[in-house]
Amino acid sequence: MRDSKKLARELSNGSLHPIYIPSKEQLKLRDLVRLETQIVNNTTRWKNRIKSYLNLSGAKLTSRSVTVLKYMRKNAKTDNNITFYFLLDGFLTEQERRLAVVKEQKRLIHKLGKDKLLNCLMSIPGIGIRISTLLIAEIWDMNRFKNKDNLCAYIGFSPRLFGSGDKERMKGSGNRKHKQLQSKLIEAAWRTIGVDVELRAVYCQFTSRGSAQRAISVVAKKLLLRIRSVWLHEKIYKLNSIQK
Repeated sequence: MRDSKKLARELSNGSLHPIYIPSKEQLKLRDLVRLETQIVNNTTRWKNRIKSYLNLSGAKLTSRSVTVLKYMRKNAKTDNNITFYFLLDGFLTEQERRLAVVKEQKRLIHKLGKDKLLNCLMSIPGIGIRISTLLIAEIWDMNRFKNKDNLCAYIGFSPRLFGSGDKERMKGSGNRKHKQLQSKLIEAAWRTIGVDVELRAVYCQFTSRGSAQRAISVVAKKLLLRIRSVWLHEKIYKLNSIQK
């Protein structure tokens, strides 16, 4: 009863704010993207199993080409090497599943009218189709973030104040972050500093004052702000200078 009274009071005061509820269309795309992530993890496990199996006999996996692996699978079955055959078959099956999921993602993005946004995001140096699709699936509507600080906090690029008594200190975002998006943006930041003179200068500046991990996080945050600007305006990003 007390909780109900408090909720009614806060509702009447207008102090309660609703949370974001994903639409059915977003959930469809998001589920596909997360399924792809699971398939990628499974593919890595199969690859490690193949490497471990080959290491027992002193051999190495010289190529990950689908054509070569299919040929090896055929030979393994001919030579009655059943274990190696099933290991290769598991790896190739996951690869085929991933291709099918990616194809379905493209079809769904086209159906939802997100083609232009996808191309705009891919025009940013370091941002490929996989990260662009992930951004669309997880964020969907950039306007749901009131400002850039809210977006950075959602991804995990805003520090938090931790304190106990008289002791207070600034630390990272802790567990309040989108782990996958943060990880992928940091990966993209490493690629970006190879072609973007401005962000490379930022990286070098912060590296000279601290660790490379801190520097690349700053670059990733600036890259996120570029994504936000391109997203809101839906315009192709133009890089002034990409020469090394």
